[in-house]
Amino acid sequence: MILVEGGLPRPSTQLRVDLGDDHHAYLDLGWEAFKVAVEYDGQEHHTTPHPPTANATRTAAKSSAGAAGA
Repeated sequence: MILVEGGLPRPSTQLRVDLGDDHHAYLDLGWEAFKVAVEYDGQEHHTTPHPPTANATRTAAKSSAGAAGA
């Protein structure tokens, strides 16, 4: 909401990004025309124990697909 209230157009949600080899990821929200996406983690993400390898693997795949700041 802060982004829209700040003057940006309303973003799309769950943007699909092809990672190659028939794999893909869904980014939280973004502006496909500008190739810009924003991901965020809620409080549960930071307070629930989970294997860090899942996030590291996803981040590496997005980076290799050209997602800057992944």
